[in-house]
Amino acid sequence: VGYTHSFQDTNLPEGGSFDDGNGVDVLVGFQAGNYLAFQLGYQWQTQSDYDTHFFPISVRCMSPAILDRIRLYGQFGLGLFYSQVRGQFNQDDNVKGAAYRLGGGIEVGITKKISGIVYGAWLKGMGSTDDYESGTVGAGLQYRWDL
Repeated sequence: VGYTHSFQDTNLPEGGSFDDGNGVDVLVGFQAGNYLAFQLGYQWQTQSDYDTHFFPISVRCMSPAILDRIRLYGQFGLGLFYSQVRGQFNQDDNVKGAAYRLGGGIEVGITKKISGIVYGAWLKGMGSTDDYESGTVGAGLQYRWDL
């Protein structure tokens, strides 16, 4: 779970552009071996005139541990994207489609099961949502179950 801040680069064809926003990232998944994880997620970004929702399936590739507590990772996600606009935007600007996200981060072990994470990513809409682009930076906590 993490807090994210988005840097919007979205300019709608009907006019207007999104202000930078804030939101949350929630991911759940499983790790396959020491260096690969598969995750399902939800990202919500909001500001006074819009909400965006992204539901990715992601693959995370992790580095070997540095100093037994630090790991770097890269991540790719592909999923469904939905925008809700209001205020200065026309309701016809709402879209549903697909998007992808590329990013990476650093994970620092706090305890054996809890890690702090700091990450960044770029989200880009595809097809009918290709006008939507944003960069995000975030920080959060990660919990590991020993299942």
